[in-house]
Amino acid sequence: MSEIKAVILAGGLGVRLRPLTYVVPKPMLPLGDKPILERIIMDLRDQGVRDVVISCSYLARVIESYFGDGSWLGVNIKYVKSDRPLGTAGQLRPVKGLVDDTFITVYGDVYAKIGYRDLVRYHRSKRATATMVLRRLRQTIRFGVIEVDGQGRVLAWREKPEVEFNVNAGIYVFEPKIFDYILEGVDSMDRVFRDMIEKGERVYGYEFAGEVYDIGDVVSYEEAVKKFTEELGRI
Repeated sequence: MSEIKAVILAGGLGVRLRPLTYVVPKPMLPLGDKPILERIIMDLRDQGVRDVVISCSYLARVIESYFGDGSWLGVNIKYVKSDRPLGTAGQLRPVKGLVDDTFITVYGDVYAKIGYRDLVRYHRSKRATATMVLRRLRQTIRFGVIEVDGQGRVLAWREKPEVEFNVNAGIYVFEPKIFDYILEGVDSMDRVFRDMIEKGERVYGYEFAGEVYDIGDVVSYEEAVKKFTEELGRI
């Protein structure tokens, strides 16, 4: 996949991870003995991706001083920087001039041992404009769920049922056409996807059954570190 470029979105403030993110941006928080961003880059490299673009803003100098041009990791890293956070899609927009074909996009606060080759192959087989990696989530409803018919008659009572649904894992494959849907300034990925779906673009989901380590807030980060440490112990 040497011709495929990867874009890593690393521009968030990490407000929900404070005080941890007062001195380091959240993609630089460690997962095991390495920053999560380094793990993402290493996995991309090991699967043939050599060109990486990091879109950053908050404490961008910390990221750039650590990775440099990426040569020590065996990749070529370029940076695009904004003077303020622009949202998940807004942070992608400045990359437009650096990609001209299919490219991978990963949130810098999410790590998953995913097969990028299979993901790109799936995306291309669907002739998709955008492919989103999905993970299956199970959640227990804290209340009794009551089902009624149109007349209000109670049909069933399910106490604290478990429900399953797909959620966004924060990993994508895009065609350059994605930039047609991203607004100037602050913009969110969910708005972009809703716009694409409404306009009939080919948007697909790729189900991933492996572990996804999401460090969006302090609780999630603590859980991710615990799970990752346990996984290392089993290897």
